[in-house]
Amino acid sequence: MNKLEKQVLLQVGDDPDAPDVFTDTAQGIKPIRRSINDAIQEVIIINGGMLRTFYIPLTKGKTFYSININGGYLGWVINAWLVNIKRRIAQTDLHSLRKWDYRWYQSTGTPETYFPVGVNTLGFYPKPTSTADIAQIEAVVIPAPYTDDKQKVKLMKSFEWAVVNYAVSEYWASRGDADQARRHMQIYIDTLGLRSTFTPTGERIHQLRTDKTGDTPNEQESVAL
Repeated sequence: MNKLEKQVLLQVGDDPDAPDVFTDTAQGIKPIRRSINDAIQEVIIINGGMLRTFYIPLTKGKTFYSININGGYLGWVINAWLVNIKRRIAQTDLHSLRKWDYRWYQSTGTPETYFPVGVNTLGFYPKPTSTADIAQIEAVVIPAPYTDDKQKVKLMKSFEWAVVNYAVSEYWASRGDADQARRHMQIYIDTLGLRSTFTPTGERIHQLRTDKTGDTPNEQESVAL
């Protein structure tokens, strides 16, 4: 049992050293561990943490390249560059490629775009005509779930309290205590600085008004109701 799991047990009124509800085994702590893993991955996604840089040697005639990430998955790419010619390449997707070039898989040249495929693969279009360049990829990595308490938890210390309260909230929700679940989820939201994102606001109605000077319809947002 790691320190996050022990803190969750303390928050729900259980004794980490002699728990009544959760035992210190992989199966016994599984519900808490699953909630903590979900929270860690969500925190990383929201805050864009765990930035990594990868270098992919491009190969003549090859479209798809795997990125081997130890203990994680490719979240999203922030920047991609061709190192030798010092040129940025843009992101696209397979749907757009089919619209631009129905023979995209056969096209060759200097890569102009990249596109993600699955969790650890990138494709480049057009496929390289030589092996003379390297793609530099700056990306956010999502950590894989930890499965035992001997594994290092990849989380900034400042987010630990948020993760604990996320797991506590899910515990109380599973017990049918909506008030406690809501209270701890609010602590999670506040700790991440997301109150403005999740706080309900008044409904807004978008209307058109006429510009009396140029008779041009303009969108105007009404005040909150």
